[in-house]
Amino acid sequence: MRKLFLLSSTILFIICGCYHNPSPPSESPAVFSSVTADRGETNKIIAETLESLFWNYESNSIYYEAEILDFDDKSSRYADMARAAESLGLNFKARRGDSLTVAGVNLLHGSGEPAGQAKFYFKDGVLVCAYYSPPGENLRFSLRDKNIFLIPDPYAEYEDKSIPYPEPIPIGKKDFSAGGIAVKNKAYGKLLATAPPGENRLIIYEYAGGAPVFNFKKELNFGEMIPIDFIFYDSGKLAVLLGEETAADSGSDIVSSKQINFYDEYFNVLSSHISDPFYTAIAAYPGTIALFGGDTVEFYEFKQNKMTKRSRIILSHWAEAAEITSVSNDDNLDLIVADGSDLYVYRLNRNDMPELVWRTRRGANNTGSVINVCDLNGDGVNEIYITDQSLACVRYAADVSGFKAEHAGEFGIYVFGVKYNEMCNMMMYNE
Repeated sequence: MRKLFLLSSTILFIICGCYHNPSPPSESPAVFSSVTADRGETNKIIAETLESLFWNYESNSIYYEAEILDFDDKSSRYADMARAAESLGLNFKARRGDSLTVAGVNLLHGSGEPAGQAKFYFKDGVLVCAYYSPPGENLRFSLRDKNIFLIPDPYAEYEDKSIPYPEPIPIGKKDFSAGGIAVKNKAYGKLLATAPPGENRLIIYEYAGGAPVFNFKKELNFGEMIPIDFIFYDSGKLAVLLGEETAADSGSDIVSSKQINFYDEYFNVLSSHISDPFYTAIAAYPGTIALFGGDTVEFYEFKQNKMTKRSRIILSHWAEAAEITSVSNDDNLDLIVADGSDLYVYRLNRNDMPELVWRTRRGANNTGSVINVCDLNGDGVNEIYITDQSLACVRYAADVSGFKAEHAGEFGIYVFGVKYNEMCNMMMYNE
């Protein structure tokens, strides 16, 4: 598989809008000619191209200039432009001395941050190339690559797109969804745990094999407390973060975390630990439990059912849902966090310090996110599946330039990935 050799310090994903006072990225000085174009037709092409790829822009920011190419097909700039054009099905075969009409469009992230600039090259009114450059960067990316890695070559392996994903298997509603809300579901082996929202119980199902049938296995009841988050860890053991609801002046209930229960493979309680009240998510990797609250992550050594605090870090955003795993199934650990608006992927070093590898900048609301990480097509590289309250599930698969997003299921259908064993990977959803 190919590896990424592009360096970039400013990365973007889903773009909304554009900014004023356009300033084209610095490249080789253009030699201007008197080339003109039908602005109405080219503006239409620009609009259709950006909208088809889910880029938003401000139409009155478009500016035009004429350029006589002063580089040849052996230059890196030509190679970048040719790759960007090819990704859009365009035929870029310009030569040194060709006269082209160039249109620039300034872009914004959904969060309001400047996102860079898109460039469109026309030859005799025909679009022959289009790309974008991040703010202040002399780099050219395909308009299809909105989510570029923040550090170069972060993974040893990337998603193999030639291997298809399995078709979703309907499993019925049961306790897997409630009133159009994505219920938290976590899986391990043949087990699936689900927490009906607002209820004081966690239900464990076991996959029966063959037909998509789940048999009831165990129900855990927590009295006056409700499960906030839960994980399978250490070969099928279960950890549950519990809390209590209290009424707020706004009319909405506030859930404050109270304790963490650890269960063995048979769901007998191993130990209970008093929890700080602000935790909202729990994650784990061998020997370590991570607790998330607000913008804080606390790491605990977990040995012989005892928790000992090891470190504490502060993120630049809140953590509503989180997972810790290895995307490429190597020795590196990845911290994956959703903050109710965007998704972040970090690389964890030996001191629990995170390095941001990739993020979205949507500025959209995905409150109530559920994250599942698994390798559904069996290529050895995990995908990230994130579902919000609309039940729209998006798959993020690691490509050489960044995580590529695509809907893993139709809107209104909750999709989640489950790895049952080393040979069988499945995706399931609610009818």
